[in-house]
Amino acid sequence: MAVDARRDPETATGAIKRIADRLGIHPEALRGWVKQAEVDAGHRPGTTTSDVLPHDIARGGRGRERHSPHGFRNCPRVPT
Repeated sequence: MAVDARRDPETATGAIKRIADRLGIHPEALRGWVKQAEVDAGHRPGTTTSDVLPHDIARGGRGRERHSPHGFRNCPRVPT
């Protein structure tokens, strides 16, 4: 939905914020997901999800894990 809205010139302006508000999520979270989806689809340069996950798992991780500034895994970051 968001990827299509960004590609359509009539709906591109403010698409991420508008859709994020409808979904009840932060616009920057949606923006990151959309960028990663565009990379995965080959429409944007970058590292694909399939390239990252095997590397993380081989290192003993469980995929993409978030780390807080205090070193705890999978903890949400507190906005400052």
